[in-house]
Amino acid sequence: MKKHVKIIMIATLAISAKFVFGQTVALLTPSDISRTVNVSVSVAKKARIEVLSASNILSVSNEDKTRGYVDLPKAIVLKVWCNSSDGARVMGQIDPSINGLKGKILYRLSGEKDFREANGSLHDIYESYKIERGSNVSLDIRYVLADNTLAGDYQFEASFVAEPK
Repeated sequence: MKKHVKIIMIATLAISAKFVFGQTVALLTPSDISRTVNVSVSVAKKARIEVLSASNILSVSNEDKTRGYVDLPKAIVLKVWCNSSDGARVMGQIDPSINGLKGKILYRLSGEKDFREANGSLHDIYESYKIERGSNVSLDIRYVLADNTLAGDYQFEASFVAEPK
C-alpha cells in the first residue's frame, strides 16, 4: 500500500475514535446526572372494612322478657382500614324485622353511653378523622322486646360499608 493511503487511513481512524469518545463523554457529564426532577403522584383514596366477629342471634329468655330487652355486647366487631388523611366513614344498616320479631333494635359504639335506634335504613355508624391502619370498631346491640315476644332464638341482618372522606 502506498504511504499516503496509510496516513489517510490512520488519520480517519483517529478522527472516528475521537468523535465516538467525544459523544459518549458528553452524554455522561455529572451535571446531566444530578439534575432535579419534580414528580407528582396521585393516590386514590380507599377504605375497607373487615368483619372480625359477628353475632346476629338473639336468644330471648323469660328473664329478658321480664326486663324488656336483650343486650348483645360487642355483637359486631369491624376492622377499618383507610388511606385518606381526612379519615373514613362507616355506614350500616341493621334490619330488625327478621323472623317476625317485633320490637326496636338499638345500637351504640362499645363504650358509648347512649343507644341509637336502627330503623332499617343506611346511616352513619362511625367516623374517623385520620388515616386508619386497622382500627377496631365494635357495636353493642340492644333489642327492646315487644309485649307479645315469645322466648326463643331470633336473627337480625346487618350490613356495613366504608368510604373515605
